Amino acid sequence: HNGPLSRLSVWQDQSFFVSGSHDGTCKVWETHQILDSAGELCSSLTYDGHSSANSTQRFRSRINDISIVENSHSVASGDSNGVVHVWRVDTFAKNYAAAVDYKGLSTKTSGVSGCTMLRKVDPCEG
Repeated sequence: HNGPLSRLSVWQDQSFFVSGSHDGTCKVWETHQILDSAGELCSSLTYDGHSSANSTQRFRSRINDISIVENSHSVASGDSNGVVHVWRVDTFAKNYAAAVDYKGLSTKTSGVSGCTMLRKVDPCEG
C-alpha cells in the first residue's frame, strides 16, 4: 500500500486476509507466507477497482470498509465516495510443502490466481 491501512478482514478458514488502504486499493495476502517469510510479506493480489474508477479525480477515494462474504471468496469493499464494489478472489488448489497438519502430513491449500468484479453499487442506486 502507498497509504495508511484503514481495514483488515480475515477469511473464515484463515488462509487469506484482505487489507484496505487510503490509497484506494485492497490487497489479498496468503497467510502461509507468514511462516515462510523472513519478515517481509508480499501481497498475492491488488484490487484497484476503486482507484482506477476515480483516476480522473484530483483525490482518490480511500477504502473505508471491507467485508468478506461468508462461505465464499467474495469481498465487499466500500470507499469514501460511497461506492461499494463486490469482487471475487479467484483461487486454485495446490499442494504446499510447508503446510503440514498435526500428524506431519502435507496438506492442500489454496492460492490466489486473480479477481473478478461482480458488482459495483453507486450511492445514487440507493
